[in-house]
Amino acid sequence: MSIRVGPIALALLLAAAPGLPLGRAAPAPRPAATSVERTAVVASFGTRPLVLEAGRQVGLLLAEDGSIAGRRTITLTARTEGTTTRRRTVDGDVLLLVASGPLAGYYVRESIVAHVAGIVGRQRHEPPAAVMLPAGTVAAYRFDAGWQMTSAVVRDVAVPHVRLADQSAVINGRSYHRLADGLWAGSWVPAMADGAAAELGCTTEPRAALGTRQVVRRTDGAGRRVALTFDMGGRLTPALRIMDYLLLQGVCTTIFPTGDSAGTSIGSQVLDMVRRYPQVFEVGNHTMHHCNLVAGGEGSLCPVSRPSDSRARAELTNAAAVIEPLAGHSPVPYWRPPYGAFDTRVLQAAASVSYTKTIMWDVDTIDWLPVKQGGPTAADIAAKVLGGVASGSVVLMHLGGFNTRAALPALVYGLQRQRNLTPTTISDLLARD
Repeated sequence: MSIRVGPIALALLLAAAPGLPLGRAAPAPRPAATSVERTAVVASFGTRPLVLEAGRQVGLLLAEDGSIAGRRTITLTARTEGTTTRRRTVDGDVLLLVASGPLAGYYVRESIVAHVAGIVGRQRHEPPAAVMLPAGTVAAYRFDAGWQMTSAVVRDVAVPHVRLADQSAVINGRSYHRLADGLWAGSWVPAMADGAAAELGCTTEPRAALGTRQVVRRTDGAGRRVALTFDMGGRLTPALRIMDYLLLQGVCTTIFPTGDSAGTSIGSQVLDMVRRYPQVFEVGNHTMHHCNLVAGGEGSLCPVSRPSDSRARAELTNAAAVIEPLAGHSPVPYWRPPYGAFDTRVLQAAASVSYTKTIMWDVDTIDWLPVKQGGPTAADIAAKVLGGVASGSVVLMHLGGFNTRAALPALVYGLQRQRNLTPTTISDLLARD
């Protein structure tokens, strides 16, 4: 929810704004410029690096009057870096002229899938501009000299209030305000088109109660929301980059780690992010050793035949003993059976140790398989998700996926802007079902 503030209401809010000194007048802040206002004055700006992310890209051919004279649609199997020489606003859209590559001579709409690398359209506010922080969960970020995220803070804002911003800009395709006062001074908050700070549209609460046994492949009452879930086990090379991107884009996610993976260096860092950002990430249980609980086998530490009920229970309780201290919360009652293998006996064993919610999926990206073995490219992953999800869907991906990180910009942008769906957690889906 964004809040629009009229002149009188804004003045009242500013009078009571936390952090402003009493007894003397504050600077007369003006509303922060929208992204359209910030970019309307920008035209040619030399040659700048342009990033086109993997997936579907639409080029627009513009006539002299700014009307669309033609289109060209291509699919990029991987992220492509090129250059742009012009940035202009047409009918509220910020467009970038592609200077090289398959869309040379065409404009692309500025977004997280097509953007100048780094910062562009920076405007310094003198005096500082007023930015409304809405009631809800808000994230703020810091960036390094190359405009890559170095840290984040996620806080719950109890009461909407005004803060002051000394700068506004677009960073890697997303609009931000830099706050100049309060706890977040010097940090950048994502901006709505009306100048207010953006709040997270997803949540990790409330976590489902134990309740009755339930196998979840998709929910019916979640509205226009889909759960993005990531299994964690085996290959973990891109895991932290995936987690960083989800945090930067404010995408709430459910992680299903194995106990084995949680105990690794990368796995423990992933779960530390879960602990530090509980408004964005939550965990379930993917068992200790990723054994097939129906047929047996699938690992050197697994029984060659069907595990006993006591072994099935131990796979969950032993994993939880590793996961919970690192993640900061228990994975109960969510669990995901390795290989999706379960039957009534397995469900009974899991429920006997409080795992009553068996989380399956209705969209499987197969992202754990490399392209050379028939696995998907980044464009394939994004297309499969965008073409396969519906309200209440559960998407299966992996923190070790070979092209998963490269697919995320198109996937997130496509869900939010093309499909009008909010990516979120299992808890959020079940609470709305």
